[in-house]
Amino acid sequence: MLQKKYKASFIILVAMLIVSTTGIVGFANNDSAPKEPVATFSLAEAIQIANNESLILNKLVFDIELAKSKLDDAEKLEDMEIEDIVMFVIGSQTSTPSAVSEAKIQKTVGLKLAKDGVYLAEKNYEFNKLKTKKETEDAYFTFLEAQEGLVIAQENVKRAQRALEYTNVQFEQGLVAKSAVLDSEVLVEQAKMGLIGAETQLKLAKKTLNDKLGRKLNEELKVEQVSLDGLPNSLNVEELEEKALLNRPDYLATVKTAESEKMKYDIYKNIYVSEQNSKVKEQNYTYLKAELDKQAKEREIRLQVNQAVEGYLTSKAKLSMLEKSVEKAKESLRLAELRYQNGMGTNLEVQSARVGLYQAELDLSKGKYDILRAKSALENAIGTTLE
Repeated sequence: MLQKKYKASFIILVAMLIVSTTGIVGFANNDSAPKEPVATFSLAEAIQIANNESLILNKLVFDIELAKSKLDDAEKLEDMEIEDIVMFVIGSQTSTPSAVSEAKIQKTVGLKLAKDGVYLAEKNYEFNKLKTKKETEDAYFTFLEAQEGLVIAQENVKRAQRALEYTNVQFEQGLVAKSAVLDSEVLVEQAKMGLIGAETQLKLAKKTLNDKLGRKLNEELKVEQVSLDGLPNSLNVEELEEKALLNRPDYLATVKTAESEKMKYDIYKNIYVSEQNSKVKEQNYTYLKAELDKQAKEREIRLQVNQAVEGYLTSKAKLSMLEKSVEKAKESLRLAELRYQNGMGTNLEVQSARVGLYQAELDLSKGKYDILRAKSALENAIGTTLE
């Protein structure tokens, strides 16, 4: 009786453990738990996030703050006497002629140079912000192209498999040789290899875009399509060159630097009197070098604008040709399949037409995003949007 009682208790205990364990497992494997939605980004949102996440831009913010701090110090010099600047700023206990001259320079140009320092720090930030924008756009367009490339590769595999199925039917009916089947099988494998390549390209594009957005590299994301509508068909190069010289932060920085060095040169001439003074001569060389830097930057920018315009117009002109190529490739495949089905063509002709369509579709996809990349490069060259 006692053994039966213990046996019953043991059975109850085991049953409780089973219920408890399955309950836990059931809870852990609850597929009905809501999943977090995949984040979707527009191009504008992606650029804004990339700006916020950019380590370079965040570091440059400190450079701006440091320049502003130096400006605060320079503003204090305006209310100081020359003797006080000599002692407390330059650190000389006696007002020697050289110390007095240095104090006069700091009092005269210190505030202007400090203001210029803030300006240059801000322009450096704006220049790197333009770079971040272009890099983000390139990553965004590459991701879109990779998505489209995957769809094209998947359809290419389906076409190859359908061709293989039809060839097998033809072989069973004694209408084609075994070699035709083998050729079709090889082309299916090649199509699958193309699909693997497309999947890899998409994975890499996703990692690159996620990196720009400060996200985990393998985190899933979606992006909105970018329309090609409304893009200009013609451009005025001269106007765009002038627009670039008004907006490019790196050019404006060289202009400001040349102005600052010219101001210092004029002040040095007044303080040191003789133009043969070594400091005056040195400052004159510094000013002339800054002028040459400005001229070189202007030439560089004009060339960049011209190259970007040519790249954009070429990409725009190619698109209609690429669209026609796809239409022709589709028709070529249709006719090849029709001839093959009626015993007038060969399997090789069908497979060749299929590969031709696949390549034409990839070229068209690339062509569409080449236009967007070219527009991005042009806007980077002029330092602002085309609109």
